[in-house]
Amino acid sequence: MCGSGLSIKLLSGETIQCNDSEGALIPAGEDIATFAIDEDVSWVLVVEKEVCGLYQQQRGNTHRIDWL
Repeated sequence: MCGSGLSIKLLSGETIQCNDSEGALIPAGEDIATFAIDEDVSWVLVVEKEVCGLYQQQRGNTHRIDWL
């Protein structure tokens, strides 16, 4: 994920603070306590990379799509 308006608080107490210049991996759902979203965030786009790979495989497309 990428974007300065979002942070994830983990059950361990650690907070993952996102920024606009560098991506961060979203932890497993069972490790997440809460999400915090700034008031000025209008929308969040979530792309599940595993689903994209499964779709390609089902369609018989074995070529890598770099923009996904």
